[in-house]
Amino acid sequence: MDDLIDQAGRIVAAHGVDALEGLVLALLAERSPQATGTLARRMALEHALVRRSASRLEEAGWIACEPSSGRSPGMRLTLLESP
Repeated sequence: MDDLIDQAGRIVAAHGVDALEGLVLALLAERSPQATGTLARRMALEHALVRRSASRLEEAGWIACEPSSGRSPGMRLTLLESP
């Protein structure tokens, strides 16, 4: 986990994203695509916080967001540009 936090810190410093956005990008750099629910559980955060960060990252062109299957509010996140 320390390596992941270090990687997220480097992403934040290099690209000016916030800490949670940096962590989402670091996790997606490990494996993409991933569901927002999976990321939220891995980081022990509320799903809404991950979705909010995902929306900002999508607007900035870092990731693509697609609805997850079924009636879930979750999104499937795909890294478009390596941080």
